[in-house]
Amino acid sequence: MIAEDTLNRIGRLIELGNAVLATRHTEGYSDICVNSGEFRGFRSASLSFLERIFGVHQTYYKEFTENVKHSDSDDTEIGINILRAAKAEIEGGWLFTIESQVSAEIFADFIALAKEVLDDSKDVAVVLACAALEDALKRVATKESLDVDDKDMSNVINALKAKSVIKGAQVSIVQSYVKLRNKAFHAEWDKIDKESVSSVIGFTEQFLLSNFS
Repeated sequence: MIAEDTLNRIGRLIELGNAVLATRHTEGYSDICVNSGEFRGFRSASLSFLERIFGVHQTYYKEFTENVKHSDSDDTEIGINILRAAKAEIEGGWLFTIESQVSAEIFADFIALAKEVLDDSKDVAVVLACAALEDALKRVATKESLDVDDKDMSNVINALKAKSVIKGAQVSIVQSYVKLRNKAFHAEWDKIDKESVSSVIGFTEQFLLSNFS
């Protein structure tokens, strides 16, 4: 899972920082060049991680860049504390909140474009809408700790149904879109009508509002 992998990675970075500190504090240790190299590795790996997960404009990345510059104990400890704070936020669900916001923006763009081109090209519209719906279903399943890697849309729907994430009339409606999705992804354009495309666009739009707003 995304959060688990992220936590494992940040845990290893914290361990790396502690190893740098331990080396600095080793009695009789004098090879500052080696220690500086270890520190640079810790700093570079940490910045790469923080940039990828949080972005360069987020507080953790900026604080690390501004305050962790020198291969001494104080800077290393600051770096470790920044990583620990980031870890705590991820453990509290912050990462999924950000992912949901980003996903919502991407899916909303897909649906907006699908609606825009529907009158001129139902074929383009149905591909956009079905792609957005399938990806949204998988992301919701991941948030619910369901293993949907390499699962097809039908299996994802069944997993969400079993956990009551989708229920009632919603189940039969979304299941009906599996065939539409397959037709679209196999270029069976003559078997797709505009009304079905309009339906999946409307459903996906509501699904996004319910799960990503």
